[in-house]
Amino acid sequence: MTKPLIVDIVLSIPIAGLLILFINKLIEILTMNMPAEEKIKKNIIIAFIIGIISILIGWFVFYKSAVKNIAVMLGLYLSAAYLTINSLLVNWNKLSNDTKLFMLGTVLVSLIVVTYL
Repeated sequence: MTKPLIVDIVLSIPIAGLLILFINKLIEILTMNMPAEEKIKKNIIIAFIIGIISILIGWFVFYKSAVKNIAVMLGLYLSAAYLTINSLLVNWNKLSNDTKLFMLGTVLVSLIVVTYL
């Protein structure tokens, strides 16, 4: 007997929240000895990259493969959406033009790749 989708959705919310807290603490530890301005930029870039990786892990490991776990997949998607949107929209004015170009290019390539899957 499979569990209903609503149970998966309810379970995915704390998974996403804990993953976001874990990633934020990890980023804080990785950038603790950097100057403030450089630390902010590194935080944004790392969160963005981890967001993209989370989407790919959710898709390939928990959806496409034999390991079907909808709750974890949705948790990864929710946390990735938060990290990506937060790093792109909220902190957009803090980024240099090169970083903006890299992030937009990554999103574009990711969307093109997803359309072929």
